[in-house]
Amino acid sequence: MFFRRSAIRRIGVAAAAISSLGGLSLGAVSPAAASGQVAAGFAVIDGNEPIGSLIGMSANAAYNSANPIGPPASVFHVKAGYYQVRFPGLVTATTAMKAVGVHVRAINDANCVPEHTVTKGYANGLSYVAVPVVCFDSNGHYADNPFTITYTGGASDTAGEVVSALTNDDFATSSGQRTAQYQQSSVSGSVTYNRSGTGAYSFDLPYLSNAGVETFAITALASGSPWYGTQLRDVTCGVTKKTIAKTSLGQARRVDVSCTDAVTGQPADTKVSVTYARGVNILGRANLGEAYMSAPKMTNTGWTALTKDQAYNKIYGLENLTVTVNRNAPGVYVVNLPKQALGITRPSVMATADGSAARCSVMGSYSTSNMTEQVTLFCKNPSGSYVDTGFNLQFLTKQ
Repeated sequence: MFFRRSAIRRIGVAAAAISSLGGLSLGAVSPAAASGQVAAGFAVIDGNEPIGSLIGMSANAAYNSANPIGPPASVFHVKAGYYQVRFPGLVTATTAMKAVGVHVRAINDANCVPEHTVTKGYANGLSYVAVPVVCFDSNGHYADNPFTITYTGGASDTAGEVVSALTNDDFATSSGQRTAQYQQSSVSGSVTYNRSGTGAYSFDLPYLSNAGVETFAITALASGSPWYGTQLRDVTCGVTKKTIAKTSLGQARRVDVSCTDAVTGQPADTKVSVTYARGVNILGRANLGEAYMSAPKMTNTGWTALTKDQAYNKIYGLENLTVTVNRNAPGVYVVNLPKQALGITRPSVMATADGSAARCSVMGSYSTSNMTEQVTLFCKNPSGSYVDTGFNLQFLTKQ
């Protein structure tokens, strides 16, 4: 199965794109509740765009809440396996130029990660947020690959709530509780985390007590850039445990994260971006086709209907459409999302292991004759073997 394809068109030249790669880094922002409309976007990148050209994406392949004149996003293919994705109009006065609320997933059995530092620039009368993305093959070498990316510069403009944060620059060798320097939230409170060992992190996020399904996205971040000739490590992360904890800052959703080298299967330190959402998609945006879930570990063969506490599915005002999951074999799942094929864009679909350090890869999305969207994903343990695990899934379309 493959994702639905759509056309792309050329809008720029390499010189303009290259000149903006350096970007401008801003200081940290204080943890605070967000208000007003959230600036957010997603894009589905083909990965085979001509190297050295800035390509404006079709409205069928990207979404931009700012809705500027022109393409909702553009992509500059810098070199093999290295891209810059731009979202025009999404820079706000409080935008932190770090990868807060940024998540990337390869489409198929590969891995793509965003860089730790997001940049900004100005073109065609609009400021833009630019996210550098690196893709790897199975041997950890840079390689072109299709991927999907989500970016949010706020928290939530709906009844749901969202918290996002990322580890600090001093994550790698120091243990002990620390406050995440870069975080954003639609509720009061502060995100803290602890590194307990190589590739092992525990995040305490403000507990979201609102109604609705809760879900998580965890993404490893590249700490360098191929632009400077650095060979980066191919790292993936999964949620190994979720609990509710009482801390000095109040009740928290404690999320344990394990990160591994995708080539060696060994634990690996990395910067980490984490998003916790409840009652809304991870963009915190209303008026989208959306499905999100925390599917439990399944060991039975055949279809399982998820409960309303485990999955939410909405399109064009149709809500609470029952999500079903078919475990075809260990680590191989098909998720049925009723009526999501009504969405007018290529879907952005991301998976994160829940209850293990596995890497869960979305292999494709297919529209059935009854307008159900079928999503196929494989989950593999750090040694590369298929493994049963729970998983978080985020599905987004324009509607």
